[in-house]
Amino acid sequence: MLRCIQVFRSLPNSFEAQHFGKQLLRCSSSSVADYRAVRRARSQNEFFAKM
Repeated sequence: MLRCIQVFRSLPNSFEAQHFGKQLLRCSSSSVADYRAVRRARSQNEFFAKM
């Protein structure tokens, strides 16, 4: 996630670069949230269901 933020900050201020940079940030933050949800599974069945 932190690496993605660094990449976003290093992009130029053009519309295209900012558009793709924002998509990168959304993708990286959603995968972090999904990983957290999987790690908090209460059972092995719930773990596999969330995977």
